[in-house]
Amino acid sequence: MATALAVLLLLPALAISLAVTVPFTGTLVRFRANYTPKSRIALDEENAAPTGFFSYTYLGMAKRVYRIEGWKGFFKGYAPLIFSFLCICIGVALLTNYQPFVWRGVPRIPPLGIVGTAITILLSIVLGVPYRVIVHRSMIMPYELSILHPIQSWNALLVPTLFPSGLLSATAIITVASTVIFGPIRNVLFTWANQLVYPISNLPLALYYILAIVFTIILTPLDMIATRLAVQGSCVMGEAEESPLVGETVVKLRDEQVEVPYTGVVDCATRIWDEEGWPVLYRGWWFTLLTVAYFF
Repeated sequence: MATALAVLLLLPALAISLAVTVPFTGTLVRFRANYTPKSRIALDEENAAPTGFFSYTYLGMAKRVYRIEGWKGFFKGYAPLIFSFLCICIGVALLTNYQPFVWRGVPRIPPLGIVGTAITILLSIVLGVPYRVIVHRSMIMPYELSILHPIQSWNALLVPTLFPSGLLSATAIITVASTVIFGPIRNVLFTWANQLVYPISNLPLALYYILAIVFTIILTPLDMIATRLAVQGSCVMGEAEESPLVGETVVKLRDEQVEVPYTGVVDCATRIWDEEGWPVLYRGWWFTLLTVAYFF
């Protein structure tokens, strides 16, 4: 009874926090998924006027989302996100003696020990792949996914596969780096800071933000690659082609019928570098930096 009540009390906090964060994360996913090869940039500069899909900045993508889809376009992905977070909370509450809690708008799991942490990391990697695929594809779909037609919407999200090549590796690297490397170092620095007195205590805090910058440099390209791998093939509409299409799509995806599909993490990074330039790998770096500094 207490567990059910705890999960029930989490619902309003989750709903409110996601209502605030989803518009920003959804714009970021679209911004990173948008395919902008060098040839198109050159054509844009030559014509001196955009002919479509020329959103090279985060703000430009946000304006494009609003112009084409309106305010409701910013909340694509809200339903699968809140459903997945509730599943996490319920699963932890039922399978362990711990009760999940919300910290800074994100469901948190109390310390589970070495074995529990290892199992949590493994589950985060395995379940993180379909989670990223479903959420990211629901955000960039050029048509509306309706909860009134769950089978049709589900089939659209599964095209072409729920486990794209290379996404498991990218998810594993991100998860292990976050929980095994960055997390423990952060805890050591915070413990050190609590044991020292001002002004010496500023040193571990400064080291923490240096660590956050280094981690951002490493994590941003991995997040970019994971996004591209997750949405790869989403231009194939499958059984959802009867869904109401918008007249103009927000995101231009890489056409696998013309270009060779990404086959893995290294191949994706190489092709992004060659086709679009290395700065594309760091799209939304500031978002990653703020997330690392605030949520960890």
